[in-house]
Amino acid sequence: MMEAAVRVRDGNGSDFSLEKYLVEMTELAAAQKEARYNREMSGKKKALKEVAKSEAVTEEDMKEEVAMKARFEAWMREYGRRYKNEEEKARRYELFNAFAKMVDKANNAQSGAAKFVTNHTADWTEEECRMSV
Repeated sequence: MMEAAVRVRDGNGSDFSLEKYLVEMTELAAAQKEARYNREMSGKKKALKEVAKSEAVTEEDMKEEVAMKARFEAWMREYGRRYKNEEEKARRYELFNAFAKMVDKANNAQSGAAKFVTNHTADWTEEECRMSV
C-alpha cells in the first residue's frame, strides 16, 4: 500500500510535493557541501604542492652542499680551526657558508683583477668582527 504524497500549497496557490521539495533541497545541500569540500581541498593541495616545491632538495643542491662542506673542512685545516663540539661546528659552518656564498657572488659580479677569499674571519659572527676592530 502506498501512502499519499503530502501536497502543499505555496504562496501563489499552486500545489507542490513537500516530499519532492525536501529531496531536492537535500540533494542541493549535499552538492553545495561537496563543492565547498572540493574548493577547500583544492586550495590545500595547491598549498601542499607549493610547500613541497619550495622544500624540495634537488640533486644539484645536494652536490653544492657536499662541496661547501668539503670547502669548510679544507678551510678549517688551513686556519687550524677546532671547535669544542658538533653544535658549535654546525653553527660556525652556517656562518662560513653565508660568508663563502657572499665571496663567490662578489667574485662573479666584478670583472676587475681583485679576488675575494674566505679568510680567517669566515666563521666569525658580526659581533666578533666588530670586536676585532
